[in-house]
Amino acid sequence: MDTIHNPVQGDTVTFITTADESDGALTVLEIELVPGGGNAEHYHDGFTEHFEVMEGALAVHVDGRTRTLRRGDRTSVGRGVPHRFENTTDASVRFRVEMRPGHRGFEHMLRILYGLARDGELNDEGLPEKLLHSAVLASMSGTTHTETPTPVRWGLKLLGVLPPAQNAKSKLRARYVDQAAV
Repeated sequence: MDTIHNPVQGDTVTFITTADESDGALTVLEIELVPGGGNAEHYHDGFTEHFEVMEGALAVHVDGRTRTLRRGDRTSVGRGVPHRFENTTDASVRFRVEMRPGHRGFEHMLRILYGLARDGELNDEGLPEKLLHSAVLASMSGTTHTETPTPVRWGLKLLGVLPPAQNAKSKLRARYVDQAAV
């Protein structure tokens, strides 16, 4: 198992099972989310997510409805369904996320994002300081942030397939993903 930490957001992700280890069947992550931690509303085109709380409480917002999960509680979010999660308590929450099928690009995005955080290359909101890095992460993760205006989303998608982004992607993978395999 491999664990990464984001010093900007304070959360920790442990890779339990990767897409490569499961022949693409699934990705399993264990996440420790600090009080106040969470993410923006988004959806995934390429996989379904299954959440299970191990310790603490996690608020999961799915399609405009909120459900608070506690130890042993589970919920699933289908492909293309807008959702987000957050820790609204005063204690950390530990939960598992299972993605089916597994998603190597999402795994790589996490390693790169957390590496950029470690190296001081994220802003206070936890976003890459370089637009090119945002485009690379958006293109590899299979994730669409619903709060990002549509023209910006299209711009990032376009930028993400251009040669400068492909060059940046290679460098970021060499720096943060390939190093994790060593």
